[in-house]
Amino acid sequence: MKPFRKNCTEEQWKVIVDEILDHAKEICENYNGYHSDHEALGVMTEEWAEWIDAIHRNDVKQSVAEAKQLAAGFMVFCALFKKKL
Repeated sequence: MKPFRKNCTEEQWKVIVDEILDHAKEICENYNGYHSDHEALGVMTEEWAEWIDAIHRNDVKQSVAEAKQLAAGFMVFCALFKKKL
């Protein structure tokens, strides 16, 4: 994978992607994914609001954590509902 920015190495991307995948697995294992697209919307809306709050507080660590949760949630949604396409 070619880095998007010169200061982000392939290894840094791998760490981030692995963390997102770990969280996606946790969503599936602990919550059995999403039971409907409306449930996913509710969960992701809440995560979005938490991400915005973290940004407004200038809490970089928490905003990155929330962004990873959003990314994982969207991955799970796409995987679970792909069969509806």
